[in-house]
Amino acid sequence: MKVLVVVVEHPYVSFVEEQVQQKGFRMTELSSSGNFFKRGSTTFLFGINDEELSTLRSTLQQACEDCETKKGLSKPKRNEHRYTSFLINASEGMEMISKFNSK
Repeated sequence: MKVLVVVVEHPYVSFVEEQVQQKGFRMTELSSSGNFFKRGSTTFLFGINDEELSTLRSTLQQACEDCETKKGLSKPKRNEHRYTSFLINASEGMEMISKFNSK
């Protein structure tokens, strides 16, 4: 089991949320603020199995491309991102949480 943490730039959020739900992925949405993208963003947490990872990643990519087409957005420049993701083994995450709880 893996946890995919995805920080999505504001214009793409509704497209990402809709398309991943249509594909049957369940997620937790976190309100996020700060300077990660230096603009508004939303963080999604996905609990997934290894075999689902490539499907989820391609769904994220397709959702962003669909958003650009429908909203007339230009593709991100070389150093800009639609989203950033972090893949964590669920067992490692639980180990970290248990360390925090024991203090």
